[in-house]
Amino acid sequence: MANIIHIFGASGSGTTTLAKAIHEAFGHTHLDTDDYFWTPIDPPYTIKRTPYERQELLKADIAKNEKCVISGSLCGRNDSWGDIFIPLFDLVIFIDTPTDV
Repeated sequence: MANIIHIFGASGSGTTTLAKAIHEAFGHTHLDTDDYFWTPIDPPYTIKRTPYERQELLKADIAKNEKCVISGSLCGRNDSWGDIFIPLFDLVIFIDTPTDV
């Protein structure tokens, strides 16, 4: 099994569900990109972290874990804050879920 897995797809496509299943089956630490993108505040999802903050937080968590599964989009977007992590991925999974599911 790969040490660093990235799972991405549209919102609601099942990236978090698959990441949690990999965590349960293989022991990978589950890291969700929303936890890095947004400042933890109430109400949630209202204040974005800077790209630098996101990168530093994710770098630290990857370094702390021998194997991890990252769910959510972090590469190839408008600000592409996660593109620096692409060389670290051992396995990338794109989930394409039909909208009628």
